[in-house]
Amino acid sequence: MNIINDIGLSINGFLIDQGYSFLSKILTAQAAHETGNFSSYIFKANNNLFGMRHPKIRITHSLGESKGYAIYSDIQDSILDLLDWLHFHRLAKPYKNIDEYVKAI
Repeated sequence: MNIINDIGLSINGFLIDQGYSFLSKILTAQAAHETGNFSSYIFKANNNLFGMRHPKIRITHSLGESKGYAIYSDIQDSILDLLDWLHFHRLAKPYKNIDEYVKAI
C-alpha cells in the first residue's frame, strides 16, 4: 500500500508506535477512505478519521459531538478511540487480509 500523504503517514506511524503494526495499513486505508482522502468536513471540523459517534456506554477519547459525530482534540485521539471501540467489540486482532477485517467489523 502506498501511504497517501503526510496525514496517512502520521496515522500509520502512530499505530505502529502504539503496537498495532498488524492493523496499521488497514486502518490508514480506512481513514483515507472514510474522510475522502482527509478532505471531509467531519474530519476537518472534528478531527474524526473514522466517522465515529460519541458513545454513550464505553470509555471514549471524544470530547462530545457536533453534527452527530464525535469531536476529538487531535487525530491521535480519534485513532485511540477507534482502537478502544475495536477492543470493546473484541475486534482488535491480527487479520490475514483486509477482507477478513471488513467481514469482522
